[in-house]
Amino acid sequence: MPEGKISPALAARLGDRNGDEPFGVILSLDVLPRRDRPAVSREQRAAAVAATAQRAAPVLAAIDAALAAHGGRRRADRVSLLGTVPVETTVAGIYALADLDGVRAILEDQPLHKLAPA
Repeated sequence: MPEGKISPALAARLGDRNGDEPFGVILSLDVLPRRDRPAVSREQRAAAVAATAQRAAPVLAAIDAALAAHGGRRRADRVSLLGTVPVETTVAGIYALADLDGVRAILEDQPLHKLAPA
């Protein structure tokens, strides 16, 4: 597994799980276009979305193949504007995804909770 794609804390939680039990993670992909300035016009934003989708296509194909080999599934049809995609797969599937070149990081998919009033 390439160093740094899975945090030590997540790796420890994965080690405590049954290998066949599905586990939800969010993949951060290396698909966002590099730019000096943010896209401000509607056309620039649309172009950025299209460029992200185009860059993501081969990465998503590799992700889908790894998920199929490990009984997993994507939980979104396309990559988010932040370059992420949620998936559910086994522990072995998560480590197979970490070996893919287009995957930058793997984050545990955790529920969001409201903050208590101060």
